[in-house]
Amino acid sequence: MSNSRSKSIINKYQSRQELFIHQIMNILCKHSIVIQKYLVRRVRSVSTFASEFNKVPTQAAFSLKDFKKHRESQGLFEIHELQSHNGFSTLKKDVTRNAQRLVDEAISPSRTRKLVQVFDELSDELCRVADMADFVRIGHPDSKYRAAAEDACMSVSSIVQQMNTNVELYKSLHAVVNDGDKLSDQSYDDTDRRVAQLLLDDFEQINVLF
Repeated sequence: MSNSRSKSIINKYQSRQELFIHQIMNILCKHSIVIQKYLVRRVRSVSTFASEFNKVPTQAAFSLKDFKKHRESQGLFEIHELQSHNGFSTLKKDVTRNAQRLVDEAISPSRTRKLVQVFDELSDELCRVADMADFVRIGHPDSKYRAAAEDACMSVSSIVQQMNTNVELYKSLHAVVNDGDKLSDQSYDDTDRRVAQLLLDDFEQINVLF
């Protein structure tokens, strides 16, 4: 084979190879554009919530003035009574009244709800105020709020101490554990019995009868 023919074949092969590479590159470029458009559509389709979440905050986005204005209109933690620190006094009175109402229900011979339900509501009533007040007592920047919250914590602790030494409350719980909840018009199952036993154990650990 002559040199000229060999060069011709080589050149043709190289041309085809270059054409093939060129076609591959075009395909890749087209797909790259498609991928880019897809990613753009995906980014643009991000929810409003995610967009706001990912937004870099600015000074105008939040201010202490806005926070105070919101607190004054809605109350701290959106608790209406806590539009000022004086609201803790109201919460303290409310929890004292509600706790006494539930204790009276628990020891009443005309009770119709399960005793464990009454105790559950009583616990929730106390913890809602105590946990929130304890957080404010530790973390609030305003000393008036901290002092009012601490006073509320002490009031709830006093209520709990009174309940822990309430003999009538202990006797009601003891009767339910031993004989079942005969006063309730609802079914009394193993879960209720287990909860009642745990509550009774708590009473007996602090020697309520002494």
